[in-house]
Amino acid sequence: MILKRSALVLICVLALFAAGGCDDLIRDTSPFVTTATAVPKPVFEFIQVEGGAQLKSYNGKDTAVTIPDEFEGMPVRSIGDGAFSGRTYVESVVIPDGVRSIGNEAFKGCYQLTSVTLPDALETIGDHAFYSCPAIQALELPETLVSVGAYAFAECDHLTDIQVPPGVTVYPEGLFYNCPDLRTMEIAEGVVSLGEGVFYGCSELETLSIPDSVTEIGPYAFYLCQTLPPVELPEAITAYPDGLFAGCTSFTSYEIPPHVTSLGEGVFSKCAGLTRMVIPDTVREIGGALLMECTSLTEVRLPAHLTSLADGMFSGCTSLVSYSVPDSVTELGEGVFFGCTSLSTIEIHDGVAAIGPSAFANCTSLRSIELPPGVTVLRENLFYGCSGLTDYTIPDTIVRVEGGVFYQCTGLATLQIPESVLEIGESAFLGCSGLTELTLPAGLEIIDKGLFFGCTGLERYVVPASVREVGDGAFGDCTSLREISFEGRDTVLGTSLFSGCASLQTVRLPEDLTAIGESLFNGCTSLRSFTIPASVTEIGNAAFYKCTGLERIAFHDGVSKIGEYAFYECGALTAVEIPAGVVAIPDSAFYSCTSLAQATIPATVTEIHPSAFTNCAPGLVIHGQPGSAAENFATSKNLAFAAK
Repeated sequence: MILKRSALVLICVLALFAAGGCDDLIRDTSPFVTTATAVPKPVFEFIQVEGGAQLKSYNGKDTAVTIPDEFEGMPVRSIGDGAFSGRTYVESVVIPDGVRSIGNEAFKGCYQLTSVTLPDALETIGDHAFYSCPAIQALELPETLVSVGAYAFAECDHLTDIQVPPGVTVYPEGLFYNCPDLRTMEIAEGVVSLGEGVFYGCSELETLSIPDSVTEIGPYAFYLCQTLPPVELPEAITAYPDGLFAGCTSFTSYEIPPHVTSLGEGVFSKCAGLTRMVIPDTVREIGGALLMECTSLTEVRLPAHLTSLADGMFSGCTSLVSYSVPDSVTELGEGVFFGCTSLSTIEIHDGVAAIGPSAFANCTSLRSIELPPGVTVLRENLFYGCSGLTDYTIPDTIVRVEGGVFYQCTGLATLQIPESVLEIGESAFLGCSGLTELTLPAGLEIIDKGLFFGCTGLERYVVPASVREVGDGAFGDCTSLREISFEGRDTVLGTSLFSGCASLQTVRLPEDLTAIGESLFNGCTSLRSFTIPASVTEIGNAAFYKCTGLERIAFHDGVSKIGEYAFYECGALTAVEIPAGVVAIPDSAFYSCTSLAQATIPATVTEIHPSAFTNCAPGLVIHGQPGSAAENFATSKNLAFAAK
């Protein structure tokens, strides 16, 4: 039987050889067959392609590599995709004269590669072919070259000497992306297109000539070319694409030529050295953030027909001291002057009808501003962070003040709001620490979330009867607020309303209030005594959390629920009488009330959480009915119990 099986295996092996299958490994689970050992890959792995052979992969370990000019009698015509990719040890490569093309990523990531000898007849170089070869300083491209792929020489950090031959008419996307040592480039006549980000990050590029044959330039073509002086572009370029000269910090003055009709977004953004900009009347369209973060800009001339200042147009222009909006302009975009920290004067004519959100945000030197009568809404964050604004009267044409309009206007001491205003958005006055008083319009029905949050100068406040709802945290962190009262009935109060109001002592809540909301008085450390209004039936979670000065709390029998952590760390509280309507005392309700010595619990309470009175006064006495949950709790916690 063994002989028969061995003979069968031999016949199969011979059949494989006869069929040309000798390169395959023979694998068998039979104990009578030994698994063949894998043959090591050759140093140069070739495949046959049309017209000859292609180097598929270099598998050797030599640092200096000379690629053979033929394989099995066939001329080597191409270097395949990724053939040397990641061979970080290779330092030099000589490519034979017969090679016509270099594939995508052929030498990508060859970090030690310093020398590449290209063949005289080379025609194409693929995408990312020499991407991230930082040691290459010079590369001589042959005159036969007609096509170079995207990012072919990107991230070649030390590349200084390279000239693209005239046969290459398209410079693709990212061709020299992040080649910071590249200092000069003469683009040959006949080139028609420069792709997106073609010289992106070439921070030392000082000399660049662009022929008139170029008809197209992509976005961010010269982004972060920090030493590049203003470049003269061909007349065929009538539209400057997005970010074209962004980050060209050596620009000091720039005049847009008259053949240009449109400017994309951020064309000159982050040109930190730019002091003067002239845009001719031929320009009909201007994108957002055109001059964003041009920190030296002091002078700008816009087209006479311009109807709007685009979003973020002058954002971060920290040297701009004054500005007069052109008469043709009817709209100011979002964040148009955001962060113009030196801007102290701005003139806006009556023809302006709309001003976008954050238009003057963080203009810290702005002392005063007069808005035109056509503006009816103060948009979101309009004066955010305008710390130099001290007095402001909202025009009586305004009907709505959106959220955060005066957010962190820390110098604002006086604010007049006309009766025309019917709506004020959340956090509109958040952090206005200089505001000591403010009268809201009589028709206002909602005090939105965080409206006065962090207004640390506010000492007393009366909420008018017209207000039917007060949002979460509306008076949070008003650390100087000592007194507050509500004139209305049925006013709905949000959570954390007075959270962090460390000076609050006197509170008159709305009539008919049914609940002390969650964290309502959280951290009100100056609150000494509090009587729960007769209309209230519920004390929310953490309602008096860390009211460390609270000495007395008076309940009425209508209260039916006390929330978790309701009186957590009320360390001055000495006695508490739970109302008869309560059926449960929840987790940590009186946790760490370190002075609490007397707790009266009615028979209606059937459940007391084990942590309800944890860390109270050492001699805490529980008062209650014999046999009640109160007695059982006292017994389980080894507390004194007094029957009543």
